Amino acid sequence: MWNTIGKSLVLVHVLLSLLALTWAAAILLQFVDWGWKQPRVEVKESVPSELNKRIAAVNEATRAMEMALPPLKKSQDAWHAAMDLYAQNHLYYRDRLQELQKAAGALKATEPKFESGRAVAGQPIADIDKSLVKYQEELGGLQKEIDKLVAEHRAWTEKAKVITLQLNGMDDKGNKIKVGLYDLLENEAQTQSRIRFEKDYLQPQWADALKSAQDFLERYDRLKEAVDRLEALKKDTK
Repeated sequence: MWNTIGKSLVLVHVLLSLLALTWAAAILLQFVDWGWKQPRVEVKESVPSELNKRIAAVNEATRAMEMALPPLKKSQDAWHAAMDLYAQNHLYYRDRLQELQKAAGALKATEPKFESGRAVAGQPIADIDKSLVKYQEELGGLQKEIDKLVAEHRAWTEKAKVITLQLNGMDDKGNKIKVGLYDLLENEAQTQSRIRFEKDYLQPQWADALKSAQDFLERYDRLKEAVDRLEALKKDTK
């Protein structure tokens, strides 16, 4: 049994060795096609050699370089010109920024533009005639006025609350805690309405009573005259 196993392992080892040898020989014999006088032909198609591939790649790279060099040269020239004017443009920008930030008087803001790579003043910018410091000062003044107006508005609001409380009174879930002027006016209007109703009701009766009183007064006067005459006759008879 062990003899059979050993022979089997030896056979497997031989087969693997032959396979490895075949693979190594194929790698060794598969050389790079650097070029032939006549190109190789596979299935009626010419197969380019490694040399032909590299020549084509070099030609393609040369054409790409020739296309890229003119714009690159132009960009390099512009870059060198910008480098020469960088310090001058930087100082121009710095001075303009300082003027826009801290100018004490009137200011004429303009858009920068380039002439031959040099920064110069361009079109004026509308609605900008002061520096940032001046605008901040104006903003501070406006803010103070706003604060003053807000304080006055708050004071008037408090006064309006007091007047509203005096006019409307104070309610607590439908219960009148404090009577307002409107309530007093309403009560007064209702009272006057009741008085007018009572006046309209009593005025005819008062007129009748007045007439009766007038009649009674007239009768009283006549009776008094009669009594006076009787008193006079009584004195005469004595």
